[in-house]
Amino acid sequence: MSKTKVIVISASRYKIVDSNTGEINQGTTVRFINGDNMEPCQDVDIKGYRLGKASVGYDEYDLFKVVPGVYNANFDIAIAGDGTMKVKASGFEYASPLPAAK
Repeated sequence: MSKTKVIVISASRYKIVDSNTGEINQGTTVRFINGDNMEPCQDVDIKGYRLGKASVGYDEYDLFKVVPGVYNANFDIAIAGDGTMKVKASGFEYASPLPAAK
């Protein structure tokens, strides 16, 4: 598991109830920029920021007290059933306010 700084841009809760089964799917979607600076991408195929997306537990929404802000997050690589590698973000911890724009 690797810990790195990210800038959390948004955190939003979701709760979806399956109308047929009554099963509840819930969690918190987190959008973030990898790293702790606001430098836009320097890629020829993207302008602005490349956002990462993670899904964490529903109650973890309350951990995001300052958004946007800099957080430490854990990144783990897992191999899915189809053999593809998936990166999972977890363990978001507030580190500092968003850096001032230059």
